[in-house]
Amino acid sequence: MSTDVSAGVRLGASQRAVAAAAAAGPTLIVTRRRVATVAGLATLAATVGALVGLTLHANGGSFTYVIDDPYIHLSMARNLAVHGSYGVVPGVYESASSSPGWVAMLAALIRVGPGAAEWFPLALNLLAAAGVLVLVLRAQSFLFTLPHALLRGAAYVLLPVALYLPALVLLGMEHTLHALLVVGLLLMLQRALRRRLSRRELLGLAALALVAGAIRYETLFVAGGAALALLVVPSASPRECLARLRRPELWAFLLPPLLVTAGLGAVNLAHGQYFLPNSVLAKSGLGSGQGLAAWVPPLHAVVDTLSSDLQVLALLGAGLVYLVLRRTRGAQSGLWVAWCAAVLVHAAYARFGWYDRYQGYLLIGGTLLALRSLPEVRPLAARRLVPAAAATLVLLGALPAPKLGEQVTAPVAAHDIQRNQQELGRFLAAAYPGQTVMVNDIGEVSWLHRGGLVDIWALGSYEVLQAYRTGAMDRAFVAALAARSGVQVAAVYGVLHTYIPDGWVEVARWPSSGVAGAPPDDRDVVFYAPSPGQAALLRTKLEQFAR
Repeated sequence: MSTDVSAGVRLGASQRAVAAAAAAGPTLIVTRRRVATVAGLATLAATVGALVGLTLHANGGSFTYVIDDPYIHLSMARNLAVHGSYGVVPGVYESASSSPGWVAMLAALIRVGPGAAEWFPLALNLLAAAGVLVLVLRAQSFLFTLPHALLRGAAYVLLPVALYLPALVLLGMEHTLHALLVVGLLLMLQRALRRRLSRRELLGLAALALVAGAIRYETLFVAGGAALALLVVPSASPRECLARLRRPELWAFLLPPLLVTAGLGAVNLAHGQYFLPNSVLAKSGLGSGQGLAAWVPPLHAVVDTLSSDLQVLALLGAGLVYLVLRRTRGAQSGLWVAWCAAVLVHAAYARFGWYDRYQGYLLIGGTLLALRSLPEVRPLAARRLVPAAAATLVLLGALPAPKLGEQVTAPVAAHDIQRNQQELGRFLAAAYPGQTVMVNDIGEVSWLHRGGLVDIWALGSYEVLQAYRTGAMDRAFVAALAARSGVQVAAVYGVLHTYIPDGWVEVARWPSSGVAGAPPDDRDVVFYAPSPGQAALLRTKLEQFAR
């Protein structure tokens, strides 16, 4: 390598910069890392602060998150802290979240400071995003070896946005913290691939995997990928791979998230519900078919999921190319094996989308691995360098564009939550305090209303989920469930009119952003009353609320 550097023949500009930075010693890297950390954290804080300020301005001084789901966790956390029950309705058990650790964390904070409850998710996410940024900068040196100061400065400033951190913070969900924990697991995997871990390190790894498993079920995908990497890297015979099953590092990755899943599953079964949380089954449809096909996703569904996020897809392609070229040699190859396996399993058994939050941990982990791998790329011939660089710039500009748009328009999305879900929650809290209502977006409603609730989309109602999965979901089922539950009013998107019982009276419609892609009438929030007498009362309450 030193011959190549001195000759300057085979090394490209980026590799010469790497060599120059290395020759200057660790002090230069440390200095540039410090500058990058300050610049990145300042960008993150300024961006989040500006978006929060714009949200407050759009909402007339009140803050809302950009989706309704954070308020599901807040409701569950408040019920856990105040009533000791796990669910969206006080005193009623409901497995409405796949993030028991996040709910427990919020519950502990609400016990300490209940008046600041709505701000806790924002604060936790901001701290987690800062942690992600620090770990990513510490775990790679490529950005510090870029040849021009202006280019390095731009990379430092833009990195938080490229990692999608401002949007993840404003989501108010557990995904930012999960991404931080996953980066930690990847760095522990790197250590485990290079040497045996000490007892203290094994305990730390197991604790990290346990917390990550409690924060998001998708930790199982990462843990499975890490176990695969420990088995096959470096490449060995089948017998040697089987012998590696005895490695304690492998089980330190796998067992903790498995124990979390099994523990919550046992609690769910003890309450007469499904083993997996309602949200997992409702959104994935796992096990709703017949036989093996119910648990093996079709290939076209996996392809559709992957193609819905071009950034993650491009990173997956880069990882697979790296593995083809480098095979299964070295810790970096092992990290790519773990990450690529997690992406493929996630695409098969989870989903992308919903404000791109589900794949946030994959995007951040893949970006880190790409930055770590770039210094190993062989230089291109001079005649190919210009078109290759141009193509790279086009891809780097085009692929993150959708996510950049989501970050820029976050205050608009938050304002939609205020004028749709929050206003509905305020109306139901004022007009039907302590009574049972039927809705489809349960976050703000359960947070503000504090009464009985039937979720026609099944996240917060096991009986509805069971009806969907058994084919019993129809008007008659909804009528019987509403009668048993004492539903006084229904406020659901127009697209769900097929489930409204016969004889119920439509009273009013509120224009809403509703379901993306649905016709305007199907996006409206439609108010129904179970009887003509209740319809007259509902109409009066709506008029009073409007005034």
